[in-house]
Amino acid sequence: MSYYGWNGKDDTQASGKLLGALIALRHAGIDKHLLIDLNDSGFTFHEIADYLERKIQK
Repeated sequence: MSYYGWNGKDDTQASGKLLGALIALRHAGIDKHLLIDLNDSGFTFHEIADYLERKIQK
């Protein structure tokens, strides 16, 4: 969430960007729980971004 500008405080602008990203992921057929699992498994931001690019290009 820090990628979207969240600093740990209630910020509607950052949460709005995150919500928009989640909606875009859903429309692309990407499960947000998979992304959470990848992140929690130690994948870097760039590794997850590469995965998303490959998934979307299919």
